[in-house]
Amino acid sequence: MAEFTKANNFSNLKAISSLDGRFRGNVENYSEYFSEYAAMKLRLEIEIKYLMAILEEMGERKLTEADKGALLGIIDRFSEDDAQWIEEKDLIINHDTKSVEYFVQKQLEALNLDLDNYVHIGLTSADIDSNALVLAIKRFEEDILGTLRTSLLNSLESFIENNRDSIFLARTHGKHAVPTTMAKEGENFLFRLKKVDDRIRAHIFEGKLTGAVGNFNALTAVYPEQNWRDFSADFLSRLGLLPNLHTTQILPYDNVIQYLDLVGLFNHILIDLARDFWSYISFGLLSLAFKKNEVGSSTMPHKVNPISFEGGEAYLLLSTNHFAFFSNNLATNRLQRDLTDKYISREVGVGLVQAALGYSMIMGGVNNVVFNDLVANEELDNHWETLGEAVQTILRREGFSESYEKIKKLTRGKHLTKDEFLNIINQLDGVPEEIKDELKRLNPKGYLGWV
Repeated sequence: MAEFTKANNFSNLKAISSLDGRFRGNVENYSEYFSEYAAMKLRLEIEIKYLMAILEEMGERKLTEADKGALLGIIDRFSEDDAQWIEEKDLIINHDTKSVEYFVQKQLEALNLDLDNYVHIGLTSADIDSNALVLAIKRFEEDILGTLRTSLLNSLESFIENNRDSIFLARTHGKHAVPTTMAKEGENFLFRLKKVDDRIRAHIFEGKLTGAVGNFNALTAVYPEQNWRDFSADFLSRLGLLPNLHTTQILPYDNVIQYLDLVGLFNHILIDLARDFWSYISFGLLSLAFKKNEVGSSTMPHKVNPISFEGGEAYLLLSTNHFAFFSNNLATNRLQRDLTDKYISREVGVGLVQAALGYSMIMGGVNNVVFNDLVANEELDNHWETLGEAVQTILRREGFSESYEKIKKLTRGKHLTKDEFLNIINQLDGVPEEIKDELKRLNPKGYLGWV
């Protein structure tokens, strides 16, 4: 009996997961990388390319250019009908990878290519499945996730350029601190994100082709004169993967975990950004553009909510927690093989697609906010006490003892206007007039430091 039951057709409105439900339209193209169909097609690609490579290696059957074109055409023509055939076979034999092997043999028969005996020869299912999974992740990174990160970073750069002169009061511990600019705060995130993005792009994915327990037992027994380690390395390199020749039946997941951990770090930084932008919107320092017909609240008609940042944060939290689960559980596998990893690894695409959805949402939020000068200027005008740091530091420079303690008594817990601040300066005992004049020239909008 098969481990699964054939599904009925369903609409996105009846999907269990929100990725295939509410947000199906946002992510449906990603099923070309992560789905049963995608897994079947990748397994097929590896089976066909392996068949061609091993025939070339052994030299027992010379493939013509027409033969090669016909074999590669099996991959190019792969359709949902073909996937249905594989699924029906799987329901009978209860083995998804073997079902693809039988599909290849069926296609060879249709092409009158007598190569059945060489299909999957010397391999184990994990030689196909491990590489199919890694290729899915690698191609999704190159085609989708990396592209989204670039667009997101470009959006953040545009936000920074538009806010070079956007001065506001920074907050530490949630309380008014000293002035900064929205551009400088954005650059902090951009610097962090770019560093991680560079590391992600430098990641080299590994592959595995070593047989049932990692020793090339079957191939060595039948063709002892061949150098199967070199063959494996060459074949994997052609797939664009770094060969790992130290395996059990499965490819250790260490390399995939390293990649996912990097993506998770990028997610965490972006969550930090989303929460800060959410806070700036809450304070009124950033304003959200809105569409005429949209509703912000079912009962409060005045509201425009920062749902792009909230939704992006939610999906990045889900994504990052998926990755943490994979890190905690995919690094171990009993003896030379157990199947827990195969079931867990089916969900890797979920975490990556959640990341993609989160990036898109947050990018939409960054593109949809404008700095609110009115609110920022009002805060700056009403909080001259934030110049206390500058005052006590200038007095220290001039040699006045207990400068910090004196200014603390005059400013702590107070909200000072300009006039109140100037009055405090005038009352400073023993401070020369030229120093008082210097202190009076201080202004929150000009107390920016190096931005």
